[in-house]
Amino acid sequence: MRSRLWDIEDGHDELSGIDDALDVLDDIGFYVHVGQLSPESAHHNFYHWIRGYYQTTRRYIRAQGKGQPKIWEYLPGLYKVTCQVERRCKGDVQSVSGLRQFLREEQSLLDENDRDLSDNS
Repeated sequence: MRSRLWDIEDGHDELSGIDDALDVLDDIGFYVHVGQLSPESAHHNFYHWIRGYYQTTRRYIRAQGKGQPKIWEYLPGLYKVTCQVERRCKGDVQSVSGLRQFLREEQSLLDENDRDLSDNS
């Protein structure tokens, strides 16, 4: 999956495995949009994943949005407002090497979860 994030046009089937994560982040974006969750709370609890997933899937989100205009409609706004909070706190915007590290960490968690599930079967 990691290699496909940089080659979005050919990786739709392979990338569809992250749709659930994007759905959850979009739900958080909706709650921020309607005022049920503050940008500061979203940043505090979820920024690591908002930034990592949004920055690495931005092209995928746009490509999917061409056929489904409402898909993940709140995620770009969530990214924007949580980045504003981050800049006030640290002035940080993630580099490409930081994104690759994020993807390695997420893949490691997935691999560990797969091992746990196969051990329990």
